[in-house]
Amino acid sequence: MPTPSVPGRALAVALLALLMAARASATGVGLRWDACVADGGQINRSFACNTNVGNLFIVGSFAVDQTLTDVTRVAVSLELASASPALPAWWDWIGCRSDSHYETSAATTVCVPFFGSPGISGIFIGEHGPNTERIEIGSANFPPGSTVAAGIEYAVVAVRLNVLHTVGSGSCGGCATPVCIVVRSVSVSVQPYPYPGYPLVVTVLTQPLNGTDSNFATWQGGGSPVVGGAVGCPAATAAHRSVWGALKALYR
Repeated sequence: MPTPSVPGRALAVALLALLMAARASATGVGLRWDACVADGGQINRSFACNTNVGNLFIVGSFAVDQTLTDVTRVAVSLELASASPALPAWWDWIGCRSDSHYETSAATTVCVPFFGSPGISGIFIGEHGPNTERIEIGSANFPPGSTVAAGIEYAVVAVRLNVLHTVGSGSCGGCATPVCIVVRSVSVSVQPYPYPGYPLVVTVLTQPLNGTDSNFATWQGGGSPVVGGAVGCPAATAAHRSVWGALKALYR
């Protein structure tokens, strides 16, 4: 085989660098309405707040930069902040709308489904201020040998939200209040050796997998939530990125 010319080598090196950069950017977390990031999920969901009938879906996803085998559990931590002094009753998942959510799977075309048996393991209101809510979701019971490959986006959880208690008798106020929902982290646990008591190896992902804004989704535009002195939704605009860098430090 003839040796490539210097320009040919330079082109090959440049293409390899682009490939590696693209692969590196596909590491992290995603959150979108209706579908995962690669399947064209929407960053914002607007709702007229005029009915108690219907369902909404928000889908969490992740990608890793190294293939992981013998995955036993994936846990997703979400943080919600409203553009109001206190969390609206409409988003109170342990009070007024405790019957509003259900963990399920979602149809995917580009993303690879990796759902296991998802379930909410904890809901904490007011942890980072009266307008905040943290939701912990675990997805366990993966079969032996379960693998996630490097550079592939996996849809790991889909939360179905109904719109009960939006209008009429017994309604929960605040549906129209803008809200920002952030992926605090996705933790992937691996059991490298099948011995009792052997510790799991956990990979924790926090950065947006698309390198910009995939780590959050908004409700009614997101508004400008205030948490710990920081204002706005993460990476909504370039001006907000440094502000939300400080805010995300509060989430860890």
